[in-house]
Amino acid sequence: MNIRKIIKETILKESAGISFEVREWAKILKNEINRLVKEADEVEASKSTYEEPEKPITSSTFNYDDYSGEISHFEDLSGGMFDSAIVDGSELMYDAETIKDFPEISNIIKNKVIYVTIGRYGLEAEASGGLSSKYDYVLDDMVIDHASFGQYFYHPDTHNELMAVYEDELEGYQPSYSNYGGYYQTYKPTPRADIQELVINGKDFPEAYEKFSVDKWVFNQAGRIEYDHYNSGYNDNGEYVVVFNVPIRGLSLPVFIHETKHAYDDWNRMRHGGKPIRDSWEVKNIYTKDFEKLILGGASKFPQLSSVIRLYYMGSKLETPAYLENEFDSPGTYKQHARSLSNFNISRFFNKKGEPAKGLENEFDNIKNNYDIPFFKKFKTVKDFLEYTQKYFNRRGEDISKRINKALYRHGKIGNRTP
Repeated sequence: MNIRKIIKETILKESAGISFEVREWAKILKNEINRLVKEADEVEASKSTYEEPEKPITSSTFNYDDYSGEISHFEDLSGGMFDSAIVDGSELMYDAETIKDFPEISNIIKNKVIYVTIGRYGLEAEASGGLSSKYDYVLDDMVIDHASFGQYFYHPDTHNELMAVYEDELEGYQPSYSNYGGYYQTYKPTPRADIQELVINGKDFPEAYEKFSVDKWVFNQAGRIEYDHYNSGYNDNGEYVVVFNVPIRGLSLPVFIHETKHAYDDWNRMRHGGKPIRDSWEVKNIYTKDFEKLILGGASKFPQLSSVIRLYYMGSKLETPAYLENEFDSPGTYKQHARSLSNFNISRFFNKKGEPAKGLENEFDNIKNNYDIPFFKKFKTVKDFLEYTQKYFNRRGEDISKRINKALYRHGKIGNRTP
C-alpha cells in the first residue's frame, strides 16, 4: 500500500491529527514507569546498610532549603552535578502568554547562546551579548519551560548533555545548619535502584492494546530522550516492540505523549506493510545519526547555521505529528516555530554585496565534509543551500500553521482557522 495513503487514512481516523490512543497509552506508560521505579527503589532501600559519614559532604553552591520545587542543579548521564549549563536560544520554547506579550523574542534570541546558572536565589538565565532588562524574567521563564518539557541543556565546556533536576526529586538531600556565610548541605543518599531497562507488557492493558497494539514497551536508560525507530518494530516472534531511549526517572507526561506519537506513526506504517520511519526519505537523507548529533548539542559549533539546523528538525515531517500533540496541550509553543519557518529569510546571512557572512561558507563545508547528511551534500555552495531552505521553510511553516489551526479549531480551542 502506498505510504501516503496509509498516512492519510490514519489522519482521517484521528481527530484533526490528535491521537487519543496515544494519550491513553502515554498515561498508562507514565504510571507504570513510576510504579516500577518505586518498587525497585523500595527493594534497594531494604538492602541498604548506609551509615552517616563522620563529615558531611558539603556544597557551597546548592542551597536547597532556600527554595522548593524549583530546578536545583543539572546532571549528566553519570550523575555528575553542575550548577551551570548552556542552551541555544533557538531551542527554547514559548508559551502562549510569552508569544502574546513578547512576539519579537524568538528573533532576538535565536542566534544567541543562553547561559543558565543555579544559585542561592534560584535560576538565572543570561543571553550572550546581553538583552534589555525587560526580558530578564521572560528568559528565565522560557528556560524553566524548556526544562519542564524534559529538553536538554549542555555543559558549557564539553557540550555533553545535561538534564535539569528538581529539588522535590532529591529526597536524599537534607539541609544542614549554617554558620552564616557558610551554608552547606549534608548529603544522605536515599537508596535508588540502578535501573537500565524496564519492560511493560502491552497485553496487560487490553482496552488500550486493542486500539494501538504494542506487545512490549521497552524503556532503556539513556542520557537523551528519543523514540528508537532503528530498533522498534516486529521481532522474530511476530511481536510488535517499541523501544524508547530515555532517562527513566522524572519524565513528564508531555514527553510520554510526544515520543508515543512517534511510535504510533511508525506502528501505523508497519502494520499496513509500509516503510518504517527508519527507511523513510527524511531519515536516510536528513535525519541521520549524524544529524542527531548536531541536534543534541553539536550545532553549537556552527553558530551561524545552528538555527537553520534546528528548524530542519522542528519542521521535519517526522516531528510535526508529535509536536502537534504537544501543541494541543500547550497552544502557542509549536505555532511559534511554524512562524519562524514561515518568516525565515536568508538576507541576514549575507552582506550588502550579496556575499556570505564571514565564516558561513566554512561552517557549511565543515558540516558537508564531516557529517553524513546526504541532503546537505547535494548543494555546492551555502548560498544554494540557503536559497532552497528559505523556500522550503516558508512552505512548511504555512502547512504546519494550517494543521495546528485545524486541530485547535476542531477541539474548540480557537474560534476560527485563520493563521
